[in-house]
Amino acid sequence: MAWAIRTLHQQGWELHIITARPPDVHQATLDWLHAQGIRQHITQVHCTEDKIPLAQKLGCRAFVEDNLRTAEKLGALGIR
Repeated sequence: MAWAIRTLHQQGWELHIITARPPDVHQATLDWLHAQGIRQHITQVHCTEDKIPLAQKLGCRAFVEDNLRTAEKLGALGIR
């Protein structure tokens, strides 16, 4: 995933991480991104249970999602 993040950033994409993980792990997520050498490529890390409204608000055009139901809902909204 680190390679994909670097590549998308180089192509001019603005990258956000939207996670359902609790806010207490926000710093651990930033630390992990830093350890992977990609923290500087991520605009912001968002912790929220309801990803879809935030993805719409941010104007997401593409999304990587591991939850099938969330992925289907995003796809139905035209977010690939």
